[in-house]
Order: sequence, then C-alpha cells, then structure tokens
Amino acid sequence: MKNRKQRVFPAALRGKAIWALAGAFAVASTGCKSPTGNAQDSTTAANALATQTILYELNDSVPRKDDKAAYIHFSAKADVDWPTNDNDKAAAAVRSHIAATLLNAAQPASDGEQTVRQALDTLFSKMRTEALATGAPGMERYFSYKKVCENGTYVSFEEKNYYYDGGANGNEQASGDTYSKADGKRFGFDLLKADAANNKALKRLLLDALQKKFGAANDAELAKAIGDFVPVNEDQFPLPKQHPYFQKDGVTFVYQPYEIASHAAGTPLVVIPFEKMKPFLSDEALNLLGE
Repeated sequence: MKNRKQRVFPAALRGKAIWALAGAFAVASTGCKSPTGNAQDSTTAANALATQTILYELNDSVPRKDDKAAYIHFSAKADVDWPTNDNDKAAAAVRSHIAATLLNAAQPASDGEQTVRQALDTLFSKMRTEALATGAPGMERYFSYKKVCENGTYVSFEEKNYYYDGGANGNEQASGDTYSKADGKRFGFDLLKADAANNKALKRLLLDALQKKFGAANDAELAKAIGDFVPVNEDQFPLPKQHPYFQKDGVTFVYQPYEIASHAAGTPLVVIPFEKMKPFLSDEALNLLGE
C-alpha cells in the first residue's frame, strides 16, 4: 500500500485538523475462506472491491469558563475504507452506509473525502458548543469502518464507535456487516435461519467459544468470569443484539458493553468456524459460501 503525503489543514475551530489518504488496499490481505474450498474463495483484480483509506482527525483545547487555568479537551476522528469502484452495487451500498452513519443521510454518497470531512466538521462544532455550555471535562468521538474480509461473492467490514462525554467511562460499540457482491445487499440477522435465536445448539457453540475467550472450563466458571450478568445456559443465554457477519475463518458474533458482562470486558467477540455454523445459516448465507 502506497501512502500519499499527509496534509495538515488549519482547523476552523482553533484546533488541528489532520487529513490523510492512502491508496487502494491489496485484496490479498483480506482474503476469505469458505468451508467448500471452491472458486468462491478467490478474489481477482477484476472483482475486488478497491478502497481508499480516509483518515480525518480534529483536536482542540479551550479554557474553562469557570477556571481559565483549566482546559476542556475534545477530539473527533474517522478512519474509513471508502470503496472507489464505479458501477458496483456492493461499493455503492458500503458508501451509503458510511454516509448514513456519519451524516444521517439517506442518499448515496460519491465523494469520500467530502463526506468524512463534512461529518466531522459538523460534529466537532456541536461538541465544542456542548462542552462549553455544560462544562464537561472533555469530549471524544471515534468512528471506523474497515474492510476485514473479501472473496468472490461477498465483502465484510467491521465498525467501531467510541463516545466520551465525561464521567468514568466512555461508550464503546462494535459491529460488522457482510455485503453481497451480486446485488449489494447488506446482511443482518438474515445470515441466520429464522429460528436461530432460540436454537440451543447454536447457543452451545456461543457458550463454548466464550468459555475459551474468558479462560473458563465450564458454564459455571463462565458465569463467574462475566459477573453473572445473564443466565449462562443453553435455554436462556442471549444471542448478541448486533447481527453477525462473516470473517475469513467463520461467522463473527460480538456483544456490546454490559450486554453479557461488565464494562471492563469491553466488546466480547467470538468467531465460530463455518463448518460448525452451516446448520444455522440461511439459504442466502450458504449461497455466499458456495453451498
């Protein structure tokens, strides 16, 4: 990956704006697997989703109204892989999602630099106004949308959001999306069969994966490790509120803070291999895997 020269802009809000661009990623670094080992696994230059990394960051510090010796610090940062393909349904769907998330805009966006900069400039101005009005010790926003996996039939992105408005802890959220290259569909829970949420066998897979993640030997130890936030059994353990998505080694499930564990646990993420997940995947999901 060849990096373009970084440019520094004077921030309109007396802070510093950092704007960096990078060229299209090599697709080999995000190749995906499927349980069949067929031609669906390959990504060629002709069908690859080319992306440009767009990084934009704003930082500022202003004196507090009640104490000129103390400062309020706030920052906003976005780091996205912006698809650059023309006449590509998956690329258009990804661009629309980024624009909707950053700008609450329903219309598709074509200019990544303008979209990201407009969103952060607007957000930063609101943060500054709110911080000065409320006397918050600081504010921070972070958004990323990064390509993590791609093959001939689908491409997946991971999304991270972080908010801090003062207080003991910030608010972190993590999720992911899988898009069909054929029609640009962004999959949600329809990657799974309709009855997956109540399937004990699927919950058993989740519990086993979480045991490994938290170093627990059984369900009782897992319950203790996560602080008894939720019932740890195949009947009552919940699937994540965020929909699953494909990574190169399997289906990814991610829980948000306080969903099954304390804030200290962050966003627990597990990946269940495709072979184990096939009985729980919808027909559309299996088609993406070449089944």
